[in-house]
Amino acid sequence: MAQRIIEVIVPKDRGHTILDIMEGHDKLDMWEETLPNERTLFKILVKSEDSECIMDDFENNLTWTEGFRVILLPVEASLPREKEPEKKEEIEENGKKRRRFLRISREELYNDVVEMTDINTTFMSLIIISAVVAAIGLFSNNVAVIIGAMVIAPILGPNVAFSLATTLGDRDLAWKSQKANMLGIALAVLFALIMGFLFTIDPDTPEIMSRTSINLYDVLLALACGTAGVLSITVGVATALVGVMVAVAFMPPLVTFGLLLAAGYPELAVGAGMLFLVNLICINLSGVMVFMAKGISPRRWWEAKKARKSVWNSIMLWTILLLILILTVILYQGYI
Repeated sequence: MAQRIIEVIVPKDRGHTILDIMEGHDKLDMWEETLPNERTLFKILVKSEDSECIMDDFENNLTWTEGFRVILLPVEASLPREKEPEKKEEIEENGKKRRRFLRISREELYNDVVEMTDINTTFMSLIIISAVVAAIGLFSNNVAVIIGAMVIAPILGPNVAFSLATTLGDRDLAWKSQKANMLGIALAVLFALIMGFLFTIDPDTPEIMSRTSINLYDVLLALACGTAGVLSITVGVATALVGVMVAVAFMPPLVTFGLLLAAGYPELAVGAGMLFLVNLICINLSGVMVFMAKGISPRRWWEAKKARKSVWNSIMLWTILLLILILTVILYQGYI
């Protein structure tokens, strides 16, 4: 059972508000400390899935309070060990029943995702290195090298961030994630082109040829990758392994596209490009659907209403694009 500590700093005369709010929420423990300048610090130990509702209540009641601050901290372990409580499917909030979702809070999720969309020298370096290593693995037909390239490819973050931005109706995050995604794609293709010009590429190499056509398994793999990536983020699980899984669906076909284009095999390059686009669409489609299923939504009701429209429009758009692309592949390849 994952736990979090919520630290709340309020003026001393507003301490009763914290106590009143916590009467309506489950908690494992709570204590308070006196701070300088007539302030009080409350520390509340809660299960991770309860943190979002509590923090929303604090923000709704104390947003305009001067000196108010909420800090969420992960807990590695606590003693004595808590008895495993009965799992509740629903919780009561403001007199209304609400479904209980086993995930980390919206704020924690947002913070984790935003960090993965930062465009900096590390991000660009990892994209370039992973593209070069993947290219070497592809034209040398070395699966181990290809997997090694996937370990260092920072592909998961921007795509999960775009799905989250869609679910929350957050245009700023959507634009930031798309900038990171487009830059990553452009850098990977650019350095794959360079590698294609520098080395002799044999299109009959199994690792290359396998990424120039599409079948149903590729679509299912991409959907599984997107689902695994987003699920791992929502429950606070380390993202390294699922990051590799998502990278497997992204980087090899993208690098294959650049290699074949530079080597003078445009028809095969088109096949690799289509495989990349199928993966891109499937991962974003599954990401939005998982966030929706996990109950991720904005805190304010009017923002939530707007976001729901954004989510359904996005699902419809991704689905239509996927169907169009599959139809194109059928016409191009003659099968799927």
